[in-house]
Order: sequence, then structure tokens, then C-alpha cells
Amino acid sequence: MVYVYENLGSYSEALYESHLSSLPEWRKAYALKYKKSEDRKRSVLAFVLLREAVKREFGEEVQEFEYNQFGKPFLKGNSLHFSLSHCKSAVACAVSESEIGIDLETVREFDEKLCARVLTGTELKLMESAKDPKELFFKFWTQKEAAAKFEGVGLGLVLQKLELSNYLLHSEKRKDFVLSVCYGKTAQPKAFQPKAPSVITVDNDRFRR
Repeated sequence: MVYVYENLGSYSEALYESHLSSLPEWRKAYALKYKKSEDRKRSVLAFVLLREAVKREFGEEVQEFEYNQFGKPFLKGNSLHFSLSHCKSAVACAVSESEIGIDLETVREFDEKLCARVLTGTELKLMESAKDPKELFFKFWTQKEAAAKFEGVGLGLVLQKLELSNYLLHSEKRKDFVLSVCYGKTAQPKAFQPKAPSVITVDNDRFRR
């Protein structure tokens, strides 16, 4: 399941302060390390979305994080998996009983030289004939980042060598950004492959319930 808050401009100071005060001390300290208010808000929102998703979907509480050698976080004392991401205007979390990875990126201008460093030859050819190269590039980019998070190694994977056909992926263009989720591998027998996660948009009214 994916929970996404896609309008950071509507996240008021009052709601931010309310959420901040509700965080466990370790997460509050983590969020307050950021110098920019926008980054503090994203950090607070990410944890609040995670807490909301874990509670509503699995009836459990978020306590502390543990990290693997590559910095991927896990819920301490809990077998659930999660992944967090944000872009300029949105924050999202994905939760699952199996491995999962999520990434968001704002669709924007980009250096074309980056394509050669990130995309495979097949992907580059698709870019050449794309009606909207920017959107396609960030679809590829977020899918690769989500797959890297799924694997639990983050940027330890060389994105150009990452074959997207090996993964089960779901992508959406939402407002000014692309959201991608990696939720499994195509090598799994189809009968055992998980379904694509649903995406739930969270607004301020939901937080007040």
C-alpha cells in the first residue's frame, strides 16, 4: 500500500507543529536536524504517513528504525517492510509484508548527458521516440531508484546496469511528479507474484480524523 501527500504547499504550520509534537523523541530530533523548514516538514510528514499506513493497514505501531549496512531502514522488532520518498511537492511511503521500494521525482529539465550514465541502450532508444521525453526519463529514473531501494542497497547499484524488466513496477504521473513503486521480481512464479500496491492520496482532512 502506498500513501502519498501531494501538496506540501497546503501543509500548514499548525498541522506541522501538531505532527512534530506527536513524534517520538528520536524522530523529532532527526527532523529538527534539517536547516530548511521544507526539509523538516518532509521528514515529519514521511514519518506521519508511515505511522498512518502501518496503523491503518496492519493495526500495528511504529516504534524505532534499524538500518542495514547500506542505510536502508527497517521497523525494529517488526517484519513489515517500508520505503519512504519525497520530491519538491510531495511525500510518500510504501508499506508491505514483503520487500518494497518507492521513489518520487519532480518532472523537470535535466542534463541529457545524464541519460547516457543512467539509461540502458534500449531505454535510450525509447527516449528518442518519446512524445514526452522528460516524463519518460523520470519514469525510468524513479523505477530504477525504487528497484535499488527494493534491493536494499540504494545508490550502491549502478543504475545503468539495472534491468527494469527484472522487476515488478508500478508508475504514475501525479500532478508535477512521477511516482514509482517496485514490489517484486519477474523471476517469481506468477502465482506467487504480489499485486501492484494501491495508491492512496492523503490530505489534511484525513489527518484530522
